[in-house]
Amino acid sequence: MNLELYQMTPLEEWITARYQRHGFLAPEELHLEEIAELFGGEIAFTRLPSHVRWCENSGDFLIFLHQHLSEVDRRAEFFHELCHPLRHSGNQLSLPPALRDLQEMQAGHFQLYAAMPFYLLQTLPMPKYERDWLHQLALAFRVPISLASRRWEQIKRRIWLAQEQEWSMMVYQQKQRSALKRPSLTPETKRLLSQLQKQLSREWD
Repeated sequence: MNLELYQMTPLEEWITARYQRHGFLAPEELHLEEIAELFGGEIAFTRLPSHVRWCENSGDFLIFLHQHLSEVDRRAEFFHELCHPLRHSGNQLSLPPALRDLQEMQAGHFQLYAAMPFYLLQTLPMPKYERDWLHQLALAFRVPISLASRRWEQIKRRIWLAQEQEWSMMVYQQKQRSALKRPSLTPETKRLLSQLQKQLSREWD
């Protein structure tokens, strides 16, 4: 698979720029406390389900993580909750269901980009077999295998779309070149063809 065909979204580029400016150079450097501080927040642990609270005026936020989560599940929930103070506004509980669902979908995309940024994924050795990618992603970025699977499927879809676009462009350009090479008819040829068409038409009348 040609990873060079992968194209990042604007959101992914924004996250990548923040990470690179901070100096994250390897997956093992993505420490949760450091990432929270980078974006202006902190982490606390709770017996309640994981959630986040923030101040829209200052941008400060506090991510509450359930204290009994495993490390990989804790990281998955952290990156999901991180999206809300950075990209959303208002109390989610008071939003219409459709808008709330939209925010959750956006948080799901953010989670993949922030937990497994593509520029760090490219630093990993490429396994011989595709099935080994999932385990390598999960191990390197310390995330659940289900999250690694979602990210890998997302990457494959992007590359497939890029390949389809590249192929369509090649076909279009080939047709354009063929059209330019096709000789144009001279006025005399057009006159003879028109005369032949009239003769054939009379024969079939």
